[in-house]
Order: sequence, then C-alpha cells, then structure tokens
Amino acid sequence: MKTLGIIGGLGPLASAEFYKKICKMTDASSDKEHIDAVITSFSSTPDRSAFILGESDKSPLPKLKNALATLESCGAEVIVMPCNTADFFYDELHLLTSADFPSITRETVAYAYSRGARKIGIIATDGTVNSAIYHRLCNEYGITPLFPDKRDQTKIVNDIYSIIKAGNSDVKSVYCVAMSLLEKCDKVVFACTELSLIDISMWQIKNNIIDSTEVLARRAIELCGAKLRAEYIER
Repeated sequence: MKTLGIIGGLGPLASAEFYKKICKMTDASSDKEHIDAVITSFSSTPDRSAFILGESDKSPLPKLKNALATLESCGAEVIVMPCNTADFFYDELHLLTSADFPSITRETVAYAYSRGARKIGIIATDGTVNSAIYHRLCNEYGITPLFPDKRDQTKIVNDIYSIIKAGNSDVKSVYCVAMSLLEKCDKVVFACTELSLIDISMWQIKNNIIDSTEVLARRAIELCGAKLRAEYIER
C-alpha cells in the first residue's frame, strides 16, 4: 500500500477526526493491515478565512508548502489536506507535488453528483463561501449550490470558531440550518471538516448529510490501495 500524508492542524481536532475516520473506514484486522501515515500538524498556520476575506495579510501558503514538502520528504505517496477553506490554495500546492493529491472540495462535489444530488446546501466557513470554490465546482457538474442566509451563516461561523474549535461539539444551530436547507435541496454538505466532529447519528436527516471529511477519507483509502470496510463501500 502507498504511504498517506496528511496536512493537519487545520484545525487539530478536525485532523485527528480525519485520521480516526481513515482507521475506522479501513478494512483491517491488525495493525499491519492499516495504512502507513505521516501527519503534520502545523496549528500555527494563519487562519485561512481571515486571509481570503482580506482581514489578515498573513498568508497560510508558506506553512502549507512546508507541510507538503515535509510529507514528501517522509515518503508520502498520497497527500490529503482535510480543510475545505485551505482548498483556496489547492491549485498552487498541486503544482509542487508529484504525489496523488485529491482535492476535498472537488471530491465532495463529485460524490454528491454520483449520489444523484442536483441541488446541494453548503454549510461552510465565510472563507470557503467567499472563495467561490463550491460555486465553481458545482457549476462544472451542473449542480445548483444553496447557502444559508446571512443570519444563519453568522450562526454557523460562530459555532465553528467559538464552540467546535474550542472543543465542544454540542451545537444545535447546525441542525436547524441543515433542516432549513433541505427544504430546498437534495443533500446538505458539511463543507467544513470541523463539522465532522458533530455526532449526527441520532439526526433523522443524517442520510441527507454529506460529510466532506468522510468523502476525502474514502478517496484516500482507495488511492493508497487499501480496502474499505463493507459499510463504507458505495453501492
């Protein structure tokens, strides 16, 4: 199997959850059957949204380049960046590596399309929304993207930065916003990896939620040549 490299720290809890998904979703009965992985966690990487929105002149790109080079030097053959907002820098980073480097945003939109979704709600940071990454990719696939209104978007950003990143995943407004979007669309995308920290197992709408973290984990496992557990194989 190929060695996996993970550009982590964006933020740290979301990165830990991503690696947990890699282990949980891999069909392995012993340690040796799991994927070899190298993880960077440069949590000092400047805030992606703040830079994209022009609220900070501190670019995350140098730290992201450093992480990429570190992973390659450690032998990573498949590299992933589990952060939707950081995909703003994907094109530039992709040119710097010969490793397989799937994009979390593109993989997520492609997955939504493959599941028959033609209208999707996007729950994301202001940086991701304003970068228009999902607008562009949805347009390529003939999908209509829908976003929360200004009031709900403010609630989402507050939940991500003030509650989830602080270590508390007990948030209610994300559910309410998802319910509201589902009145108008086929699926709702958790287009921020922090949102994967929310336990949605009891949500009645859980089957209509697409978790971008899980989508990227599935693709990483496939690219590394490992097997998915039966419950994660799409049929």
